[in-house]
Amino acid sequence: MNGEDETLVTWDIDLWKGQLGPRAAPGKYTAKIKIDNKEFSESFDVLKDPNTTGTEQEIQEQVQFSLQLRDAMNTVVEMIDRMEWIRKELGDLIPTTKMQNCRKN
Repeated sequence: MNGEDETLVTWDIDLWKGQLGPRAAPGKYTAKIKIDNKEFSESFDVLKDPNTTGTEQEIQEQVQFSLQLRDAMNTVVEMIDRMEWIRKELGDLIPTTKMQNCRKN
């Protein structure tokens, strides 16, 4: 107990469905779960780590920057994925084009 008759729980709360990524900044959050068309929700507070030297504002700015960085990296990954598909399509198309040119000659 933390002196206020509330259980203090330490979790590794992140913003990206269990994957590595930005952590949640201190603040009020709501957890939601849907089971058999019934939705349940519970509000909770994420507290600042007392061992952290940054202010809550600095932590919020860091989280926002981390989210922007994550989004930029995801955009790059999507572009690379698209280039790989184009490379495959070209790889499939070029031999076909060469065979058609050989038949014409």
